Parts: sequence; C-alpha cells; structure tokens
Amino acid sequence: MKKATTIIGIMFAMGILYALLLVFMPFLADTAATVNMSMNASHNMSNYPGASETMLASPWLLMFVPAIIGIIYVVIVLKKKAAAR
Repeated sequence: MKKATTIIGIMFAMGILYALLLVFMPFLADTAATVNMSMNASHNMSNYPGASETMLASPWLLMFVPAIIGIIYVVIVLKKKAAAR
C-alpha cells in the first residue's frame, strides 16, 4: 500500500510541476525567441545548421523533463523491495 501512495504522490507532484511549467511557458518561449534574434544579429548562426531551431524548441523540450524524472522515480519505487515486518 505504501508504494501506491508514493506513486499517487509522484503523480500529484508532476501535476503541480506541469501547472507551474505551463504558467511560465510564455515567458520561456519569449525569452528563447529574444535570445535567438539576438544571436542571429550578433553572431552568424547560419554557420551552425539547426542551432536556431533547437534554441526555439528548447522551451517545448522542457515539457518532457518532469515526465522523464517521474517515470524514473516510479520505476525506482516499484523495484524497491518491501521492508520485512
């Protein structure tokens, strides 16, 4: 039963993380776009294929981080042996 409550807690924490991430996503996307325009103006980013696209996609790639951490933590919890009574 302890594993089930731990997994429910992980899911709840991931929900909170996603809610916070969705609140800050417009700021992160705007910052990435501003940095991209600044880098294009000051440095020749056309010499590096995919650099501009990766920079613009980085805030959206950030959406996978809580899920990956949550999945790893759930696997660790499920693989842990139950304590003997």
